Amino acid sequence: MYVLGRRWQDGYLDYHRLAGEVRIQVRAWWPLEQLGDVFFEPPRSLRRLWGYWRSDGLREVALKVHSRLRERLRNRRFFCLGAGTVCETDPDSDLVLGAPVAFVAPCHPECVERVCLPRSFVTAIAPELLARVCRPEAICLYSGAVPSAGPSWDDLAGWSPFSGTPVTDAVRRVLPWVVAHLGRREARDARPLALPNPTPIQERAADSGVPRGELRAVLFGLGNYAKTIIIPKIDPRIQIQCVHEIEPTQMGTGRRRTWGYDTSGSFRADERYDVAFIAGYHHTHAPLAVHALRQGAWVVVEKPLVTTRTQLDDLLAALRLHPGKLYAGFQMRYNPLWRLARKDLALAPGAPVHYHCIVFETPLVRRHWYHWPNSCSRIVSNGCHWLDHFLFMNDWSKPERWRLTRARNGDIHVSLELDNGAAFSMSLTDHGSPRLGVDDHVELRANGVTVRVHRSGSYVAEDGYRILRRARLKRLASHRRMYQTISQRILNGQPGDSPESVEQSGALMLALEECCRPS
Repeated sequence: MYVLGRRWQDGYLDYHRLAGEVRIQVRAWWPLEQLGDVFFEPPRSLRRLWGYWRSDGLREVALKVHSRLRERLRNRRFFCLGAGTVCETDPDSDLVLGAPVAFVAPCHPECVERVCLPRSFVTAIAPELLARVCRPEAICLYSGAVPSAGPSWDDLAGWSPFSGTPVTDAVRRVLPWVVAHLGRREARDARPLALPNPTPIQERAADSGVPRGELRAVLFGLGNYAKTIIIPKIDPRIQIQCVHEIEPTQMGTGRRRTWGYDTSGSFRADERYDVAFIAGYHHTHAPLAVHALRQGAWVVVEKPLVTTRTQLDDLLAALRLHPGKLYAGFQMRYNPLWRLARKDLALAPGAPVHYHCIVFETPLVRRHWYHWPNSCSRIVSNGCHWLDHFLFMNDWSKPERWRLTRARNGDIHVSLELDNGAAFSMSLTDHGSPRLGVDDHVELRANGVTVRVHRSGSYVAEDGYRILRRARLKRLASHRRMYQTISQRILNGQPGDSPESVEQSGALMLALEECCRPS
């Protein structure tokens, strides 16, 4: 498939067509508005790089820079309108193959050869209209000012079928205007993007087929976390065979691909792997994990494990049928500083550890996917890390009481108690300095000793008389240790997380998430 970035270039995979969607061969395309508030784009600054180098080390900074540079085309999102012909649809659709249509493309590159859209985003048009706005052997790329008298498309711009946001009414307002607006254009007004013949529709690209490791793995989600944390840190004996990523521009053209690729957000019927790494949209984690567990695969799931009670029930049912096959990607459990804390706090098994933390979250742009209804609140997006770690440090004692309040500035404050007497408080905020991204300060208290851990790497333990211990660690060391440990345990066939720990952590997070929702 052709995509317009710095140049009009072939080699990209097609968008995966979901049920109810229409695949359209584009003939005319008009980007109406560039959207600068869809993805997180950190400012380019040598001073910020210096801060990351001191905190994380040169290798981690190099990985981060390389990952962010590869996202430049993905980040160029536009709200577009266009026209074309139907080339694939559901069998019961009212649109036939080859039918001329106009459409709204709410969050796409500057131009693409083909697009998949929900049926409600597409309307049939007269063949004469399509002929007037198109040229043979080219896609017509329109530009220019848009009349201000048109309807607002703010509710549509940046929309995704994965968001959980209904937009039917907004589409109904905009589509008639799209048809009328196209009717005032002619092909001679457009820039032609050469396309002598449509390229073959291709959603999948196979790998080399040469086995390179002991276990075959699949990765869902090729975001910055996967590129900088998962892929570089798993044991090379676990070889990724296929990467599922719904955005074709994240994967690049065929010349840059290392593994097999697939733009489907779910498993294909013919896919089976030994290991599944799951790091896509939050609400997709549990269904993918359940599918992989039922196939008997090892599953490594990034936070959050679930976003609904139904997902938690399904995951627990699958885990009880295949115990020990799941690893939760909570890296705080693997930070060696917490082993020092257990020693310095002189903890007996099950003894209460009081836990207090302040968490800074990087402010996100308005249309970022963390704000989607399907992604839930910041309790699910980030707060689950510290909730899980509190339970982990208290040997999974059961929560007894909890409370959540939301300040007028958006901060969230959580307090809870466990049945072993341990108390917890957490403040989640996005007000303050974003210099090093997500930041935290944690204090543990037990047996007259206080342990302070700042930014996951600066450790101080003290009692009533002296400093017991100081220690320092690179901020991302726990991520590296987590994937090294999980990889080794999978290769050795050692069990992962217990159903009890998954249930305790997931149920507590969901209970607090329910407190976040408007009454």
